[in-house]
Formats: sequence, C-alpha cells, structure tokens
Amino acid sequence: MPKPTYDHICKQCDAAYTSGKPDQTFCSRACFHQSMRVVSGRRTCQGCGKEFDFHWSGHKAHKGEYCSLQCSGRARRGVAKPQMRGENHPSWKGGRVRWGKEGYVAIRVDGEYVLEHRKVMADHIGRPLTKDETVHHKNGVKDDNRIENLELKIGRHGKHQSVEDQLAWAREIVDRYGDLELPTG
Repeated sequence: MPKPTYDHICKQCDAAYTSGKPDQTFCSRACFHQSMRVVSGRRTCQGCGKEFDFHWSGHKAHKGEYCSLQCSGRARRGVAKPQMRGENHPSWKGGRVRWGKEGYVAIRVDGEYVLEHRKVMADHIGRPLTKDETVHHKNGVKDDNRIENLELKIGRHGKHQSVEDQLAWAREIVDRYGDLELPTG
C-alpha cells in the first residue's frame, strides 16, 4: 500500500511541494532556517523590561525575548513575571500543599508555608503555639484539620499528654499534696 502524500505551500518561499507529513510547513531545511532568521535590532526584555540589542544567534530556541540568560531563567521559573506567581499561576491550588511523607497539609500564610493543623489550633486558642505544644489528630487522618478532630498536647504524643489530662493530673497533685509546705531554697 503506498504511503499517503500531502500537498503544501511553503510558509517561507510560497512554493508548492508534496510531503509525506500532514503538518509540514516548510519545503526544505533552508526555508526553515531562513524563517528563523529574525531581523536584528532593539528589543524590550519580557523579563525585566530593559531595552537591548538583539542579534539572532542561529539557534532556534533564541527568539530574542530576553536580554540575558538570567532573565530567561527567571521567566522559566516564574520569577520574572510576577503575574504568574501564587494565586495568578494556572497551577495554584489555594496555597494548600502536602507536606512530607506523613500526609500533613501545609498552607501559605504571609508568603510562608505553615502546617495547617498547627495554624487551626493556634487560631482556635487565640495565641501562637509554643515549641513544646503539639497537635494530635484524634482520628489519625493527617489531612483532617477540623477543630473537632484536633487535640492540643504538651510534648510528644502519647497517653495522658493532652492539656486536659495534664490539668487533671496537676489538680490531683494539688488535692493530694496541697497542704504540704514547699521547701525553700
């Protein structure tokens, strides 16, 4: 069975030609390379906005959009175009990301990521958590950060480490030994 052929018009020289590829746009490599030649001159960098002299290097990736490799690199990383960062980026997920292998969720607060369960608990009690306070997920699901599922603990997680348990223990000690005098030092 013969291979299909397609009739085209070259985008560079307007010559008619036949090809075995349905989406070919140039009749030859020479026309392709000729189409890549961009007139040299003054350009405005799409990264920093600075004007620069552009001279095409012959490389097809060099389109003259940026004044330097640094600006080009920043643009690829989204740094040069602030409109493509954070909420304006097409991949934005509301600033909520998975954090580590344990399955915790981090959220973006004032430009930095914090663990969501610690933020929820701090907002609930109305103050920042101390370093020795931890937040326990009652049902064990690390991304279930409803306040009903969170419990404030002192130190590492373990039995009888919740704040309520610690207060009950302290009251028991005071009830049991409250009449003793404390040694003076």
